[in-house]
Amino acid sequence: MEQGTETLLYCLKADVKKISAAELKRISSVEWENVVELSIKHSVAPLLYQRLKSVSSEVAIPVNIVNRLHKIYLNSAARNMRLFNELSEVLRILQDDGIPVIVLKGAHLAEIVYNNLALRPMEDVDLMVKKADLPRVAEKFLKMGYNSTRPININELSSTIRKPTFTNFHNNYFDIHWTIEIDSFKIDVASLWEKTQSATIAGVKTLVLAPEDLLLYLALHASFNHAFYWRLISLCDIALTIWHYKDEIDWNQLHLRAKQWGVDKCLYLTLYLADKLLEASIPTKVLDALKSPDFDVSVAALAEQIIFDDNNDALPLPQKFSHFMRRKNLRDKAIFFLKRVFPSPEVIASMYQVHSRSKKIYLYYPVNLKDLLLDHGRKVWKLLCRDKKMVSSVKKVNTMRDWLTSG
Repeated sequence: MEQGTETLLYCLKADVKKISAAELKRISSVEWENVVELSIKHSVAPLLYQRLKSVSSEVAIPVNIVNRLHKIYLNSAARNMRLFNELSEVLRILQDDGIPVIVLKGAHLAEIVYNNLALRPMEDVDLMVKKADLPRVAEKFLKMGYNSTRPININELSSTIRKPTFTNFHNNYFDIHWTIEIDSFKIDVASLWEKTQSATIAGVKTLVLAPEDLLLYLALHASFNHAFYWRLISLCDIALTIWHYKDEIDWNQLHLRAKQWGVDKCLYLTLYLADKLLEASIPTKVLDALKSPDFDVSVAALAEQIIFDDNNDALPLPQKFSHFMRRKNLRDKAIFFLKRVFPSPEVIASMYQVHSRSKKIYLYYPVNLKDLLLDHGRKVWKLLCRDKKMVSSVKKVNTMRDWLTSG
């Protein structure tokens, strides 16, 4: 771990009352500089600022450190306020048309779990709607002046495998989900809707995931989908969700749901790390019940390496591309790569909302190639060139994902 990591972890404990001013007085100015740099890398600088402000009257934290964190905090607040202003308008318009919406991840966390819009940095807003409502939702966004980041055909949206993303001239992005399908896992979306809770987000009464489903969703994204690419912020999300909903979480229901989703290993690994690194106050009996017989601390150590590795620029790399490393020879690698660049017409039709029998479908193959190059070109090139850091990162992720999906 880099210098300052232990101090940062100490400041990010789930229970702020456990942060002792006496301990922080021992921190040198040089170490505070390292702590700030790490907090930026882990996307937790606004949260660190809030924690330090709570003890600032007792600890002489260098002024330049406080000022730098304060600036980051204000920038995060301004960014999220703009997002929430637009989210409020979007939710009202969809609500007026009778379209039910679940507010996912960031917006739910920022307003309800963190209870401060500035503390949880957000790049976009994730919303879930029912698949049948996708065409109406797309029409609403287009009428509000948003543009789709990819070509869409509203009439073909119900057959797409890609979530539509809308943006405007403020560069605010809305990702529209209708399912949670992540490679090896397929979630019963109907059950998510059945267990939703009412909440007020951005001043509008809407729906959010039940605490148990929120934890499962966060754990799945943190451990498997993003392979801990989001570093400590993903564990802070888990730890603070548990802290906020501690009197509401049905741990038995959580365990049952994890088994049903097939994500019990994802949940255990994420909870284990959140408890170890951030003292998330997870009942011991819960961790013991979730623990897989084949769990080894080496798996957790591997995850920690990924979280704290300086050279994890290989991430986030989709599982399909990490499979690239498993091919034994150049020919197999080439075949695998070509299948990704030139998938079947049916797959292209589903990706770009084009009728599978339309002649226009072949015009989207260059578009698919461009999208792949923009999203993953640099990383795949490094893999082809056997870049040592890239290969090492992908091997770590493959090993961890293998365990998460085994048995």
